[in-house]
Amino acid sequence: MQIKKNFYTIGLAHNCLEYSIKVKQNCKELMLSPIFFNKKYSPAKILGVIRFNLISNHWNVKLSALGGINLGNLKRLRMCKINSVAFISLMDDPKIKEAHLPVR
Repeated sequence: MQIKKNFYTIGLAHNCLEYSIKVKQNCKELMLSPIFFNKKYSPAKILGVIRFNLISNHWNVKLSALGGINLGNLKRLRMCKINSVAFISLMDDPKIKEAHLPVR
C-alpha cells in the first residue's frame, strides 16, 4: 500500500506494551492517555504528570497528552514532555470563551 509522503500515523498508547506495538506500526506521534482524571478511567489508571514523564522519558516519538484535560489542569501540562495536546471536553466548557484561549 502506498502512503503519501506528507502523511504520518498517530497512535494511542496507555502503557509501555502498547508503545512497542505502535512503534512496530511505524507511528510517528503517540497520544498517551489518560493523563488526568475523567469518567472513563478509574483513579488507579490515571497517569498524572510525574508518571506521564517517567513512562515517556525514553520514548523516541512525538507525544500528545490526552484524557481529562480542562481549564483547571491546563497549566500543569507545561511540566509534561509533550509536543501537543488533544482534548474534547475542554471545547464544551463555557469558561473557555472567558479565558480567551486560542482554539485552532
